Amino acid sequence: MSDEQNDNITKQKNVVVSTPKLKLNAKRTVYIGMAFFTIMMLWQVYNTYCPLFLTDYFTNTLHLYDGNAEKCSYIVGIIMAMDNIFALFMIPLFGMWSDKTRTRLGKRMPFIMVGIIACVILFPLIPITFINGNVPVMIVLMALIVVFMNVYRNPAVSLMPDITPKPLRSKANAIINVIGYVGGNFCWRFGVDIYC
Repeated sequence: MSDEQNDNITKQKNVVVSTPKLKLNAKRTVYIGMAFFTIMMLWQVYNTYCPLFLTDYFTNTLHLYDGNAEKCSYIVGIIMAMDNIFALFMIPLFGMWSDKTRTRLGKRMPFIMVGIIACVILFPLIPITFINGNVPVMIVLMALIVVFMNVYRNPAVSLMPDITPKPLRSKANAIINVIGYVGGNFCWRFGVDIYC
């Protein structure tokens, strides 16, 4: 092998392939995280206050177990656990549905918009129906909230990987989780102040 060929091989080894540096679009990631913010905020309020409403209804209105709140807690637990059972079926269903959807707004946004708007309208009606003593309607509203939360939960989580380059997804996921937990903690803190 000649000296010229050796020089060419050495030059080829020293060539560094430059790839464009990827930069996370933080503003867009925060916008995506706001959907997770609303999910965590709503679940925090739902799981804090709905058991209190149901316990009050079963003990003071229906007088189950002679008004013993401890004995009524298993019925309340069953009702509150239903959202997890529904989620086993609904989250994959709406996830697959959003994967196949093609609209001007994209695959995920129609589900996110419908879910958030429905929850914004229905969720305040839960305490209103409780205060007015119409708890059966409150339980129906709770079921509807579970349905609409699951309509947009999976599409909201799937939106980030759809528009974020693969090497940046862990960083984007961290930002989204922080935003979500800020929403949950804010609501818990604010709700405790109101309740106390």
